[in-house]
Amino acid sequence: MDVINNRSVVHQLTVKDVFYANAFLYIDQDTKHGFLFDPGAEAEKILHVIESNGYHIEKILLTHGHFDHIGAVDKIRNKLNIPVYMHELGREYVQNARMNLSALCNRHIIVDDVRYVQSGETFELSANSNFKVTMTHTPGHAMDQVMYYNAQDNVAFVGDTIFKGSIGTAEYEGGNEQDLMQSLNLILSLPEDVVLYNGHSGKTTVGDEKKRLSI
Repeated sequence: MDVINNRSVVHQLTVKDVFYANAFLYIDQDTKHGFLFDPGAEAEKILHVIESNGYHIEKILLTHGHFDHIGAVDKIRNKLNIPVYMHELGREYVQNARMNLSALCNRHIIVDDVRYVQSGETFELSANSNFKVTMTHTPGHAMDQVMYYNAQDNVAFVGDTIFKGSIGTAEYEGGNEQDLMQSLNLILSLPEDVVLYNGHSGKTTVGDEKKRLSI
């Protein structure tokens, strides 16, 4: 658990179905309300952390529609009765088991009743309108890949575009190497102390990754 500016908390929860992936709780400490990013598996594990801490999750926010990031959405959404949001291009992934890669792993994961939005959308808590994240489209790993950024807390949830010491792949359907490079440059244009929470490694910072990458 990371405490940020004595106002916010980020829980990185590593979950597994076929692959290990990270889900995140981003919580306003004053109200204990917050957002859940990318619940890919182990719904019970995620719900236990939410319930044991007395958190109230207002929205599920998805960085992209690959199955290792959406696999626990339905169980958690149904338990908490909260909406799910993602980029408008995510429909092609969450409605297609081949596109979201679950069919390649003997799964058939489909997520319905998602609210699709455009890049630039800002999500704020009803309990504290000053606690918010802004979605920015960062395609390359997937057509619908986005990051969610809070400039006040210097945090960004970047999905599978960049990891600690490595970058995402463009090899899956809908991926694009040129888009990925442009998205990496966009992320690395953020202030150097911004913490990057990603889908498959420990956290890192913009400054650390700029030192590692020559782009």
